[in-house]
Amino acid sequence: MDPIYIQEVKLVKTIQAKDFRAFKSTLLPDFLVVTSTLQNADQFADSLKKCDIGMWSLENKQIRMLSNDAAVINYRLRTNITCGNQVLSGQYNATTIWVLRNGKWLAQMHTETPIPVAQ
Repeated sequence: MDPIYIQEVKLVKTIQAKDFRAFKSTLLPDFLVVTSTLQNADQFADSLKKCDIGMWSLENKQIRMLSNDAAVINYRLRTNITCGNQVLSGQYNATTIWVLRNGKWLAQMHTETPIPVAQ
């Protein structure tokens, strides 16, 4: 199995387990997440602490090597997340950029764009 895909799954599982120390250990210090807001690693981890991830799946993954030490993974994320009283179920186009540092793949940036529900 592809190491980039394995890292992406690990990243989601650390969030699901609320293991934010392990989560942050998979990120570069200047990590950014782009959703409806722009957040650094600390801000993103803090926003996730009040959330519970139920069902999730990564589908239709595509991985591109940008160089020997940089890769990008794109996929459709299906998820059911509850943050406080708000349920955030849906599908998203997601992308993560991974960089190889000292023999370990670390996330540089992640973005998610909601996929509109067909009317």
